[in-house]
Parts: sequence; structure tokens; C-alpha cells
Amino acid sequence: MPALWVAALLVQPQEDGRLAQPGQAWPRLVVASGAVSEVQQPALTLRSPPEQHEVSMADILEHPEAVNPYELIEPITTLFRRGDRLQASFLFYFWQIRSAPWARLGRPDGERALRGAINATLGPEINGWVGSDPQAWLALVYRAIAFEKRVPLYSGRPEGVSPDKWEEVVEAERARYAEGFEEARPILENGEEYARKRAGAGLYVGPWQEPGAPLPEHWR
Repeated sequence: MPALWVAALLVQPQEDGRLAQPGQAWPRLVVASGAVSEVQQPALTLRSPPEQHEVSMADILEHPEAVNPYELIEPITTLFRRGDRLQASFLFYFWQIRSAPWARLGRPDGERALRGAINATLGPEINGWVGSDPQAWLALVYRAIAFEKRVPLYSGRPEGVSPDKWEEVVEAERARYAEGFEEARPILENGEEYARKRAGAGLYVGPWQEPGAPLPEHWR
């Protein structure tokens, strides 16, 4: 797990700081009845049935816990592309935790496949930017972990999963995520060695560049 975390940080973001345009590689996502009901290639589209309430960006920023985790992807990409990289990164780590139990209990060709595709495309861009400052990155992920654990769970769960089983898997995936991060922490805390490796990969080392809007105060 440490190698996975740190390898993700040694990736060069786009020169202009935007997410790579993944229109040719994104899965298409349909969220219906609390679950991911369709995954297709090639474009990422968040679509809901006509009768569903359309959640605004403002709603999601106020209560990111209130939507299906996969509905956070469009806001995350929008925030990053418009320059609010700090908010996008926080929501990405929140999404990673919230989506893990969905991937474990959902359909292999649905939630699980989609989570892998999102991590493979969004992850390198966001981690490449966040990783310039390992101490700030540590604090950001700790804050995301604390926030995710504090706020209520989204009301839906994968089809056929009992409330007790859902609670069990949610707690197990939270612990797994936190443990993986703790394993990586000594590597990130060794600032000199980490900076040497990152610089050797041709990556910027130093305070976050153009983080955009600060995190909302209630995201903690």
C-alpha cells in the first residue's frame, strides 16, 4: 500500500494544471435508485432519471455526504478544472473512502469497474498536484478521513445488501483506507528523501501552487 500511495504522487500533472481531458477514456455512469446502474465507454456522463432531483454544485459542496459517491465525480473534475484544486482534492479523498464499500459489494462491471477507472484517470492528476507538499498532503487526507467518519452516510446502498452487512463493510473499508495511509506516512514524513525522489521524477516540490478557494469550514 505505501508504494501505491507514493507512486501516485510521482506523476506529472498537465502543464496548465488542468485535468487531462479524459473524454475518450471515461466510463459513462448512470445513477438510479441509489446504485450505479450502467457503465459504458467511452464518455463520462452523470445522468439521472427525469423524475430524480438534480443536485446543484452548491448543494454538493454544502453536503457532499448526501449524494451517491459516484455523483461527486463531476463536481470534482469541475472544481479542479476551474482552479479550485484544494477543494477538488479533498472531495476526491472523501470519494475514495465512500466509494470503497460500493466497489466491494456492488457489481464487478458496475461500481467496482468504475472506481478503478476513476482512480486511474483522476488519481494521477490530483495526487500529482497535492504531492508537491507532503506535510500539507498528510493534513489534507487526515481531515478528509475525519470528515468522512463524522458525517452521515448516503441513504442508499447496493441492491440486496442488508443494513448490518453495509455497516460492517463501511467500517472495514474505512479502517483499510486509514491503515494504508498510515503505512505510507513515514515515507511522506521523510521530507528530504521524498523531495529527492519527486524532483528526480521531474516534479515540482514546494507549497501547493494555485490551490484556489479554501476548504469550507464545515469540511472537517
